Amino acid sequence: MEAFMLARRMCAGETLSERLRGVEMMRTVPERRRALLVLRYLRASETDETLLWAIDDVLTDIGKAEHSADTRV
Repeated sequence: MEAFMLARRMCAGETLSERLRGVEMMRTVPERRRALLVLRYLRASETDETLLWAIDDVLTDIGKAEHSADTRV
């Protein structure tokens, strides 16, 4: 939970580099569903193309991980 909280704070950072680091950290947190909520919120409010690409990449990775973890498949 601590890693998620740090990543969430970084996603709300003042600088682009801080927000990018937060987005990349979201890729590794165990709280995937919470990470999805934060990333979707950030995606809706962000205007920087570099960060938007990074968010989309991490959202895709988390989605794939969630799908492969689904035991019903």
